[in-house]
Amino acid sequence: MREASSKLYMEIAEEIRRQIEEGVFRPGDRLPTLRELADRFGVSRATVREALSALRGQGLVEFRHGMGTYVRTASVEMWMQPLDAAILLSYDNVR
Repeated sequence: MREASSKLYMEIAEEIRRQIEEGVFRPGDRLPTLRELADRFGVSRATVREALSALRGQGLVEFRHGMGTYVRTASVEMWMQPLDAAILLSYDNVR
């Protein structure tokens, strides 16, 4: 059962990420509330919270206490983090 919910939060994170990439949500925009997103996707707020935490880990959004979740401004550092991780993983495989 846990595997299905894990996959669901990743699908929601991917959809929100796609919307950010397509400009539906732009840097500095406040995302809809947890409740609004949960209603939109037909899932629990906990599932949406997991999806947003994944996006936060990718550097795409930031949580502002008492204010909501905002799309971060794109930066070179934001895009380099996944690349750095991929390079390090590849390096370990070469040794």
